[in-house]
Amino acid sequence: MAIEALEIRMARLEGGYEQINERLGGIEQRLGSFEQRFTAEITSLRSEMASRTDLASLRSEMASRTDLASLRSEMASRTELTSLRSEMASRADLASLRSEMASMRSEMATRSDVTALRSEMRAADADLRKQMNAQFFWLLTFVLGSILVPILRDLAR
Repeated sequence: MAIEALEIRMARLEGGYEQINERLGGIEQRLGSFEQRFTAEITSLRSEMASRTDLASLRSEMASRTDLASLRSEMASRTELTSLRSEMASRADLASLRSEMASMRSEMATRSDVTALRSEMRAADADLRKQMNAQFFWLLTFVLGSILVPILRDLAR
């Protein structure tokens, strides 16, 4: 009789482990597809940034110009530029221009496509954490049950 009860418990544990394995496999598949989507989005963003030929050509043109380097060194050596810089720092219209530039930077940082991708990633991460937490407690329940049930039966005798 005790052997049959042990076999029944083992069969239940095996069934539980199979369910856990299936659920973890489903989570793994979802995580893999999420990773593929995330990689594809990052790749497309990188290719879009790299395909901007106007920026690349401007950078290469600016780097190749030697007259700009000599102009910079000449401007750094002039003392009248220091007074001009201090005057520019005190002007109100330049401050408003700086604030406008800062708002444009923040707007670029909050583009809807990037924000949507971030929120989707956070939602998927939260869902994955919930599922993993539930799977952990299922597994913990089966392991503790397989340990505690025989001990409690022995104590009840």
